[in-house]
Amino acid sequence: MYFANARSDTLENNKIQMCLCCWGGRIYHVPEFFKFPDQCVLRDAFNLWLNGFPTFASADGTITPIMPFRLMQPRCLPNGRIKDKFSQEYLPIMRKLMSTPNLPFDINSTTIIPHELVQAAFTLALDYLKTQVSYIFSDPKFKGNHNWSVGTWSKRVCFSEIRKYGTDEGKAKLPEETAQSKKRKRRSS
Repeated sequence: MYFANARSDTLENNKIQMCLCCWGGRIYHVPEFFKFPDQCVLRDAFNLWLNGFPTFASADGTITPIMPFRLMQPRCLPNGRIKDKFSQEYLPIMRKLMSTPNLPFDINSTTIIPHELVQAAFTLALDYLKTQVSYIFSDPKFKGNHNWSVGTWSKRVCFSEIRKYGTDEGKAKLPEETAQSKKRKRRSS
C-alpha cells in the first residue's frame, strides 16, 4: 500500500491532513481495509463528517489520517460496502444537517474544527432538523428513540419516510417528486 499526502499539513498546526491511498491499482480516499464505523450515532457521525479520523491506525499500526467525510467523493471510495455505506447511510442525513443556515464555521475550511465548535454546530443542526422533519420528534412511534445509528437517521429523513409519516408541514417542505421518489404501484402477478 502506498500513501501519498495530498497536502503537507500536519496536526500540530491544526490543519486537516489528507492522505490518498493507492491500492488495487487505483487511488482511494481510504486505506485498503478501512470500514466506516458500525452503529455510529449521529453526534459521532457529525464529528467524523467535519474532522474525519486524524489519528486512524491501519491494521499494521501505521497512522493513516482519514480525511473529513465531507471531503470524500463516492467515486473515490472502493465499490461495494464502503461506497454503499457512505452513500446510503452518511450522505442523506449529513446533507440535511449541513443545510442548516448559519453554521458557526466555514464548511470548506481546511483546519480541524475544535470540539466545542462541533458540539455547538451539532446542537444548531439538530434544532434545524427538528423544523424540517418534526414528525421524528413529535410522533410517539419515534419520540424518545434518537440514539439511532446514522443509517437509521438517513432512512428517517428520506423522501418516502417523510411522505409516509411526516406532518402536513413537513410534507409541504418536500421538493417536487422525481422519477426515483415517486410512489410506485405494485403489480399483481
